[in-house]
Amino acid sequence: MAAFEDDFSDLVELGIDVTEDDLQSKFDKCTRHLEEKHGCLDKQTLSTLYALFKQSTTGSKVPDPKWVNEECKALENLDIIDQRLAKNKYIEKVLTLFPQFSFDEAGSVKKSWARVSSMVPDPKPSNTNIQDYIRANDITKVKEFLINIPDINEQDEDGVCLVHYAADVGSIPMLEFLIKEGACVNAIDECGQTPLHYAASCGHKNVVQFLLGKCDPSIVNEDGFRPEEVATDDDIKEIILNFSSSK
Repeated sequence: MAAFEDDFSDLVELGIDVTEDDLQSKFDKCTRHLEEKHGCLDKQTLSTLYALFKQSTTGSKVPDPKWVNEECKALENLDIIDQRLAKNKYIEKVLTLFPQFSFDEAGSVKKSWARVSSMVPDPKPSNTNIQDYIRANDITKVKEFLINIPDINEQDEDGVCLVHYAADVGSIPMLEFLIKEGACVNAIDECGQTPLHYAASCGHKNVVQFLLGKCDPSIVNEDGFRPEEVATDDDIKEIILNFSSSK
């Protein structure tokens, strides 16, 4: 049987000119992009991406991306394919998932969206810090930690406030609790993004609806984007725009 020759036709159809020389560069940029954007993807999609990543790096000592966890590995299921074809399909899938992603900008500008959750909320935190318990929606534990936190609105080492973590994982009960404890609903992270930016980008429609009326939807991040402009769901964009126009 003749060896498979990948002509990258799938990528060409997407308007991306990929030669064998720059395939690795585009693969690396896609992987870095996923480290920022993976939080809005479901488990099955991440599992497929991980399977393609592993087949793309067969024979090399490349560590797993930061977005990979044990649950993602457990769901991994993909037929064995040629290494170059795997890279092709990996890049194609990232471009399909994130049509606004640009190879020209990747790695040359500061990220405009900082996702903080690794996957869906984990019911059993692996580390004993307040961010883990926010992800797990454990209000009792969060309340215990807050006793020793002087400023609930202080950014952590990643430039993110506690209220952003709650919006990121889509927990209204946690948001209600943190706001009651003094968390600023318009708090900004290191990129100038509010909890509404996070909720809109992650597709948490119920959280967006909860925040509207409590927050300022006109705040733009450092790249000049309003919450509706980073939304991944057209319904969420319409909800925010309709709310803003009614004021």
